Amino acid sequence: MATPSQAAIALLMLSSVAALPSCQFQVPNYIYNGSQVGCNAYDVSSLPNANWFMKDSIGYHYVVNSPCNTVLNATGVCTNGDSDPLVPAPAYQFYDKTMCIALGNLTQVAIAGDQYGVYITYYGGQGNPSCDTRIITYNILCDPTAPPNAGPANISNPATCAYDVFWPSPAGCPTYQPYCGQPAPQPVPTPSQLRYETNEIAALIHFNMATFFQDGDPGCTKNNWLGVNGSSNPGSFAPSNLNFSNWAVSFQAIGAKHAILTAKHGCGHLLWPSKVQLPNGTVYWYAVGGPNSYIKQDVLANFVAMCDTIGIGHGFYYSLTNNFFLNVHTHQVQPGPLLPGQVNVTQAEFEAIALGHLTELWSDYGQLTEIWFDGGYTSDMADEITALLSKLQPHAAAFNGLGVSANPIRWIGTESGLDTDPVWSTGNGDGNGDPDSPIWNPAGCDTTLQQGDHWFYSQGDPVRPLSELIQVYHSTVGNNGVLELDFAIDRTGNVDPVHAAAYAAFGDWIRGCYGSPIASTSGNGAQLILSLPPGTKLDRIAIREDQAQGQRIRQYTVSYDNGSGSWLPFSKGTSVGNRRIDLGAAAVTTNRLQLVVSNSTAVPVITFFAAYAPCPSS
Repeated sequence: MATPSQAAIALLMLSSVAALPSCQFQVPNYIYNGSQVGCNAYDVSSLPNANWFMKDSIGYHYVVNSPCNTVLNATGVCTNGDSDPLVPAPAYQFYDKTMCIALGNLTQVAIAGDQYGVYITYYGGQGNPSCDTRIITYNILCDPTAPPNAGPANISNPATCAYDVFWPSPAGCPTYQPYCGQPAPQPVPTPSQLRYETNEIAALIHFNMATFFQDGDPGCTKNNWLGVNGSSNPGSFAPSNLNFSNWAVSFQAIGAKHAILTAKHGCGHLLWPSKVQLPNGTVYWYAVGGPNSYIKQDVLANFVAMCDTIGIGHGFYYSLTNNFFLNVHTHQVQPGPLLPGQVNVTQAEFEAIALGHLTELWSDYGQLTEIWFDGGYTSDMADEITALLSKLQPHAAAFNGLGVSANPIRWIGTESGLDTDPVWSTGNGDGNGDPDSPIWNPAGCDTTLQQGDHWFYSQGDPVRPLSELIQVYHSTVGNNGVLELDFAIDRTGNVDPVHAAAYAAFGDWIRGCYGSPIASTSGNGAQLILSLPPGTKLDRIAIREDQAQGQRIRQYTVSYDNGSGSWLPFSKGTSVGNRRIDLGAAAVTTNRLQLVVSNSTAVPVITFFAAYAPCPSS
């Protein structure tokens, strides 16, 4: 038997033949100084189940079958009419049709494996005066180019009563599995991710230089940059009556649990007075608080104070994608001539400036609930951002933070707020997620109040009607997502009265519809019964599971008692997570609801199963 070094090979002893028919094996993989780092998994059940007649180099004859075969391979070859009975063995040596000798016994097996193949050794068989047992080893060699129906290549007799079969096959190629002999552990959220998900609604505030020019990223362009009233002048950021208490009223109206402010957007203008220096040694002057600024105060500090006053978390949006002031677009300093007022920097200088800004943001304004990386970050900045986050804001959830943060949040993949079913809390990329992913990465669902996907204030733009905001709520909060709803602060520094009325109506609907259920219950297990007052009329239900223990539910159904002892279907679904809201096709009258979880990764832990009275849904 040709085997690699002992440092690279693992051995698995099987005491019973019971596991053999599937011929699927997991072999511990020792590759780092003898430390086990998972398993090599093999499936040799695809080897053809046929008798292969072979000769070794001496000329002895054999009949060889798949190592998974449990029938008598010698059947039809010989009768063993002389003395010994035939025994269950994967191969036989024979001299004529009246004498076959079993090589190995299917009840005594050892399995070894590495990246080169899997080695299956059978002990036992039939002895003779020169040996007590016979041993045969199948060397299933990893060869992805070999035809899957090909038989063994050769057989040898390297020692007395020992035999080697060499069988090149794709079946000898292992699949690495990190969790040897066990299913992958259930992913669970960090405390910061769990807090983010249970917050359910966040205010995503767009207020910066683009407010006074045009919606966009960047809102500064070559057409509005120049002149004393151009976007290049920090004094052009000029809210006439900046009032953070006014913002707070609308945050509270929709039930926002934290708020994120655009500390720097695509123009490059800062809402705090930075001490970071430009390459010429001057401070980064395109900001509030400077000699040419209309706003002399630290906007961020006042914003944080307001959030603290009303008891909500705070966070900052800082775009690494664009900085018109520094002539940066899509993360890169652009070639070509600069406009007056733009600053000439190299790529390294831009990145150093950005890291300096992040250091200030993450050091000077307390514990952040959420950090926004709109457009992500470049690979050459990843290590420094990771170290900075770990040092300064280890507990902040990070939107688009997978790869740099221990608490990543993924983008749902649309800015409409109308996400498709289902939304999972796990996944390693944008979109609805993946229930089988080992990465906890919940969905942030950002959308606008203004129509036309406008994020910064656009005077005269209509707002989305309540009927559409209701759909957004069900598609985000009611679909295991977090609604990050835009607040486009107007040019006075306030929430536009039309916008404020829309937020108030939306919040009133949320509280009126979902503030108080008819009844609720909780419990562990695959079935829950919710008892209701006789004659209860309902048209919607909500389910929540304890995501601190992972998102376990994979499939569920809800049914209602029709009053005659029969359960009729009400709704069904897959993902539950933080909150799942199901709207019935029509209102029903019942005194009981039943939740049945038909598929889960572990015992479901239901923290909330509730029924609600009919309310407007469109």
